[in-house]
Amino acid sequence: MSLERKNPIFTGFISSILGNLIMFAATIFLTRLFSQETFGEFRLLFAFCSIIALVFLAGRDSGIIFYSQKENLNSDSLIKSERFYSFIKLVVLSLVLALFSEPITSIVFNEEVSASHFLVTCLMIPLWGLFNLNLAALKVKREINYSFILQNFIQRLVRLPFFLSLYFFPKNFYGLALSMVGSQIVLVLLSFRKLRQSYSRSKLEPIKNFWSRAPYSFQLGLNSFLFILLNKIDVLMVGRFINNSAVAIYDVSVLLAVILLLPFNALVKSLEPRMKNFGDDKVLARTYKLNMDLAIILALAVIIGFLVSGSIFLNAFGQDYSKGHSVLIILSVGFFISSSLGFPVEFLNMNGKARLTFFILVFCIAINLLLNFFFIPKFGLEGAAFATAISLVITKIIGRFVLARILGYVPSISIRSKMNWFIVMIFGVVYSFYTVDNAYLSLFLGFTVSGLFTFLNLYLIYGKFWHKFKLNY
Repeated sequence: MSLERKNPIFTGFISSILGNLIMFAATIFLTRLFSQETFGEFRLLFAFCSIIALVFLAGRDSGIIFYSQKENLNSDSLIKSERFYSFIKLVVLSLVLALFSEPITSIVFNEEVSASHFLVTCLMIPLWGLFNLNLAALKVKREINYSFILQNFIQRLVRLPFFLSLYFFPKNFYGLALSMVGSQIVLVLLSFRKLRQSYSRSKLEPIKNFWSRAPYSFQLGLNSFLFILLNKIDVLMVGRFINNSAVAIYDVSVLLAVILLLPFNALVKSLEPRMKNFGDDKVLARTYKLNMDLAIILALAVIIGFLVSGSIFLNAFGQDYSKGHSVLIILSVGFFISSSLGFPVEFLNMNGKARLTFFILVFCIAINLLLNFFFIPKFGLEGAAFATAISLVITKIIGRFVLARILGYVPSISIRSKMNWFIVMIFGVVYSFYTVDNAYLSLFLGFTVSGLFTFLNLYLIYGKFWHKFKLNY
């Protein structure tokens, strides 16, 4: 239980940083071991199948969390039934998808993508879905910090030996794909081990109960799919309009930019089981605001590091990957602004307003598609980054407006956080006029400025406030 008493923002962020360090080391190893064409196809197909996994899952992971709040349940039977029936459905649908691998690859992808490669990638779909269901069950049982460590750190640690073993095998797509499949099987088994008590002692509900929860779970799943699609359209469109090498460069830039989302992701995932009637709980709202300020500090520190040393980080993946520095900065700023606007989509979903979320996301996806069609041919990779950043910010703005009108409240950030954002913006403008040619000096400067910024905020500002609040949920 001591693990679950820790602040979820710190647990999520630190475990994510450690996990991402492993992931980046593994990615650097893979980008240097495989050609850009092979690695780009691997990333493209797995991005596509991750979206398909969400579609086939149909919101059952979010449904576990929603119905546990709605009906005030922590039922082992509900959890077991949702996982079991959903996994059977995932397997059947994945087999159907595999039968149509030829027409799917010819319609969706460029001519460089192989149908047989897509067929192998389909093995991941039921494994991804089952793992997501297990993570949702852990959150319902208040094993939130453990779910962070499993998803962020252990997942990357388990994959590392599978990737390293590829050095001794032929350097082709099949080795990459099967290493992912093998590592995912291990992760599913680890998540089952944590849930083995409820899984072994509870009984399956009648299947009619499973289908009775389908409509709203489907709405939640549809919204999850649309939100992921909103974030993944750029990768798919780069593959469609340019080539697999461009996908590799762009995708590595996205991997780095996602680092600044880690504290925000930890915040929303830890809060998700408590989002229903959030506005009526003053203590919870105050805790959320303080945790949001904390997430913003950590994210701004990451942005400072990218401004100063981003090209050095990208160059570690290979010399050609440093071309993505401007993409990294654009995405980082876009991710930060949208995350700072809060989580209106999640709040609406967990308060029974998933249909409103659907219309918001469809509108913003249409905007994203139009921007990608216009920007990518004109501006290349930077155009894709701008399209994603703009559409994400528009999504949050519309969501906040709807949330205020429907539920009567919109979680806000403090003036202190707004001042920090202004300081970092001024720093970025000033630093843009200077160039540090020495790589070691650039890294030292980036880590020093980021570290000082974080220390001053956490120690001099937040130190005197922390004793007043419980920062965990």
